[in-house]
Amino acid sequence: MDRRIIISFILRIFQMIFSCSALAAMTTAQDVDDYVAFSFLMIIMSLLTPWSLMFAIAQGYSDLAGYLLLQPGIIKISIIIGDAILSFLALAAACSAAAVINYFPDLKGSSRYQLAATLAFFTWIATTASSLLNFWFFHSM
Repeated sequence: MDRRIIISFILRIFQMIFSCSALAAMTTAQDVDDYVAFSFLMIIMSLLTPWSLMFAIAQGYSDLAGYLLLQPGIIKISIIIGDAILSFLALAAACSAAAVINYFPDLKGSSRYQLAATLAFFTWIATTASSLLNFWFFHSM
């Protein structure tokens, strides 16, 4: 198995773990609906979780079955573009949530919001790394 495929699979798993954790932190916090930034963060993490899970399962299955999921073509370009768009949205959601936390330091349950914003930044890092790795993998074929 190629090292790039293993790294891509691990990045998908990290995306899923961080986005699920951020979503869990936001759902257990109080007054999430009072701020649009927190609702935006929940929506983006709700999009990233099934995206990462779907491609982690597909990539794991393709490795076990012995065929390459990441072959050049329209599907691979769609995956790269989807990763890039979701990484920009994750960055926007994490930055907006962090700005609200910084602007209103006396929020109820502020530690949950800070945890969710931090996990959203980690999700952004994993998604961006996955997008760049897949772009590099696509270009090298």
